[in-house]
Amino acid sequence: MSGALTEQPAEDRREPGGADGDTHLLLSGWHLAAARAVWAVLALGAAVLYAAALPARYAQLQTTCAAGACAPGQVAAGTLVPSGAHLPTTTYAGALLALDLLFAAVYIATALVILWRRSADRMALFVSLMLVLWGLTFTGTMDALAQLHPLWFVPTAGVRFLGAALITVFFYVFPDGRFVPDWARWLAGLWVFSQVPKYFWPAAPLNPDRWPHALNFVVSTGFLGVMVALQVYRYRWVSSAQRRRQTKWVVLGIAVSLSVYLIVLLVGYVVNPGPGTAGYVLGAALLNASLLLIPIAIAIAILRDQLYDIDLLINRSLVYGILTGVLAALYAGSIFLLGWFVRTLTHRQDDSLAIVVSTLGVAAVFQPLRRRVQFGIERRFYRRRYNAARALEAFGAALHSEVEMAGLGEQLVAVIQRTMEPAHVSLVLLPPREAPKEMWDAGASDHSVSVSSEPASRNGSRNALGTRRPYDGE
Repeated sequence: MSGALTEQPAEDRREPGGADGDTHLLLSGWHLAAARAVWAVLALGAAVLYAAALPARYAQLQTTCAAGACAPGQVAAGTLVPSGAHLPTTTYAGALLALDLLFAAVYIATALVILWRRSADRMALFVSLMLVLWGLTFTGTMDALAQLHPLWFVPTAGVRFLGAALITVFFYVFPDGRFVPDWARWLAGLWVFSQVPKYFWPAAPLNPDRWPHALNFVVSTGFLGVMVALQVYRYRWVSSAQRRRQTKWVVLGIAVSLSVYLIVLLVGYVVNPGPGTAGYVLGAALLNASLLLIPIAIAIAILRDQLYDIDLLINRSLVYGILTGVLAALYAGSIFLLGWFVRTLTHRQDDSLAIVVSTLGVAAVFQPLRRRVQFGIERRFYRRRYNAARALEAFGAALHSEVEMAGLGEQLVAVIQRTMEPAHVSLVLLPPREAPKEMWDAGASDHSVSVSSEPASRNGSRNALGTRRPYDGE
């Protein structure tokens, strides 16, 4: 005797209007031609300004500046640099310029891939333009052109402002290109408008950078908090399953990138390698590299969000991120305490024993600690999956003692209903294969178990086994 089970969770429903609910994002006709033309003008204009700024940036990095008025990476006059760490001026300037070029190239290449694959999608056009402008303006290369040739101040300020505005709007409209709720467009517009003095009139009192630090912090934190809250609202109450996967990809990329970025900044603050040194070039390379995951995550979210299991990646990132932090703290703390204890007993400045014991201790607790962290994350962030695993384990144990098919069927349907929460689930027991085909449906009716959480009239279609699919045709 065989069984057939069909179910479809409610969260897997597709939005109406196409396979993925994206018809409102597609452009055609003159709208598509106009959008592509605007994209080309803005992207090419920004690229021309960036190319013109490269010689100015190279010259800027080879000259010294007055203390307090230096551009990023510029060496202040009178700075004492250790001879062993000092780089030749041309080598130093060329290395930083090459890092800026590589950073911009990765962002532009990612944007072009998105444009090539989804050139008729207005969200893809918007995101690709945002990546181009952000990659060209983030490193500050264009500032050198405005400083060396003030005539170019307005064009460079316009490109920098547009890049910052697009990335702000991106966090309000991703992933479906809509402001949710509708009044969020006014909040985003207010923030973008408040940044105009920062780029075009930096000396004006309305420039947020010239506000008191406390006021600037409160306003920036408030806008950021509202933006995050709106994305949480969109994720919980508006987004479909596909949109949630796209959001997870972007959040994961940004979270990992910013975590690495902050760690590199903290290490740089402690080590404090000055401009003109190899350490400064290494720090700049690590900072740039840490932000390259963001465009890659955005591209995957738009083009191939189902290619990898994003929940598994998030789970592993949480587990090994927490595990690394805990083990590093244990290792450093044990070396300090054991070293102090050994020095107190032996009166010798030798920490080799403490290092060996600490290393062996960390190696011994790695697997037990990893299991505990994994267990805690499963219970805290994947509670439904954790409960489902426990319920399935209990059902597997019941299989060894339950022999009545009717009781076993009731337990199976109850487990599916409790763990997967489908709108409707049916278990149909089929007769042996040698029975006539016309007996299947009739015979199954005497041995079927069905539990439904919604009215049966929701959808009248049935499959070959007589099992109702709750969302067929929706």
